[in-house]
Amino acid sequence: AIVSVGGGVTVIVVHERGVPRFVRILGGGGRSLTDAIARDLSLTPDQAETLKRQGARAAEDLAGRATAAPSRRLSDLVEQIRGSLDYYRTQPDAARLLRVTITGGGSLTPGLDAQLRDVTGLPVEPAQPREHLAVADIGFPTDQLAALDPFFPVPAGLALGGLTPGRRVNLLGGEGKAALDRKRVVRVAAVAGALLVLLLGGLWFLRKSSLDDEKDKLATAQAETSRLQREIAKFGDAQTTQTQ
Repeated sequence: AIVSVGGGVTVIVVHERGVPRFVRILGGGGRSLTDAIARDLSLTPDQAETLKRQGARAAEDLAGRATAAPSRRLSDLVEQIRGSLDYYRTQPDAARLLRVTITGGGSLTPGLDAQLRDVTGLPVEPAQPREHLAVADIGFPTDQLAALDPFFPVPAGLALGGLTPGRRVNLLGGEGKAALDRKRVVRVAAVAGALLVLLLGGLWFLRKSSLDDEKDKLATAQAETSRLQREIAKFGDAQTTQTQ
């Protein structure tokens, strides 16, 4: 499971060998924790964000308060993540969860990984995207790149998605014969579907034309019946006289 804790949303994706099996988006993230610190300690949002990231390294008189202020919000977020993973686990075809990888700026919140490990019973580890990426000169010293690991997945994903339009990016490497077979099946199914639509459309048109013809015949017969009934009514008095 990959848990990306952003500022305003938290995205949970359970994948099996690179294929997403479950996705859920939670309406909350690291910003709610920062807001709690800013409110309780009367700080600006920027000051509260810095204090949140410092955690135990903050000044002694602030560290305890900075940890206690967002504790309820952090517990709520962890419980929502646990609930989403538990929901996936209850599905009949769910594969067994092996570990949780956390990423995003909110994943730096002190205590998040420990709480998530306690409630899920799974190993929780930070994402290490630089194991799969070669980082060029982006204006940061090499010894500071590790601190950027939680933020690399988003720009890396956008860059991969910005390759040749329509191109499918497979991070596991090589599409393989199975993927090509699936594409071929999809193409054949699309052609067959189009032909079926044309066939059904032709049958519908013929049936509608036949139905319209029958409606015209019915209208003509009804008009003739009405005319004959009027003619019969004209001879009603003559029949009475003849009988007398």
